Formats: sequence, structure tokens, C-alpha cells
Amino acid sequence: MKGFIEVHEENGTRHLINVNYIIEVIKNTIYTNDTPTFATDFSHIKCKESYDEIKALIANAMEG
Repeated sequence: MKGFIEVHEENGTRHLINVNYIIEVIKNTIYTNDTPTFATDFSHIKCKESYDEIKALIANAMEG
């Protein structure tokens, strides 16, 4: 599905993330800007996928 990536937590929980809300990826953690603008701690998901796998998923979701 264009514009979305599916990632997994270590416990197997699946997340479908809109790439437009991703603000940063550090190691295997995705940070999103779906919190109020005054927040200092952004929502995040620690993924089972590696940094390079996440990067490839994002690139693929943005194609076309």
C-alpha cells in the first residue's frame, strides 16, 4: 500500500505506519510526529526490522 510501511515489534505486534508521519529513524526505532506540537517525547516503535530494512520499506512506500 503506497505511503505506508508494515513493521513488527519484538513481541510480534504489527504496525502499519503512514510514512508522512515519520520524523526520524534511529537504529531500529521509528519516531513519529503524531503527538501535540508542544510535546518533548515523540511516539515511537522499536522494530524487529533493522535500520536498513526500515529504510528500504520507506523508499518502496514512497515510489511511484
